[in-house]
Amino acid sequence: MKAYLKCAKINIFTLGGYFLILVGLISLTISTRIAINIISLGVGLLFATNFGLKTYFAYRKTQNHIKAHGRIDDRFFNRFSSTYCNFVGLKLAAEEAGVEESLKQN
Repeated sequence: MKAYLKCAKINIFTLGGYFLILVGLISLTISTRIAINIISLGVGLLFATNFGLKTYFAYRKTQNHIKAHGRIDDRFFNRFSSTYCNFVGLKLAAEEAGVEESLKQN
């Protein structure tokens, strides 16, 4: 759960989706129509990012790869850097492990 929250926080689209849902729920007191539109935007962002699971899975796979190999090689980088969500998870794991210099080489 802690790792998921970390990934949801670093992925701006997932964080934005949760934020919009919160704002929509708060705005229910003002206008139901506006609240539904805001919540719909938030849910749309969350669906687009699979609720941040793409980032989370890339983060966990990168952690396991770094434990096994000690760095991020080109093949692994190319596989997980194709989308924003995957790249953010890869980058987070690399920074935590102290191997972010292997990202600069790719």
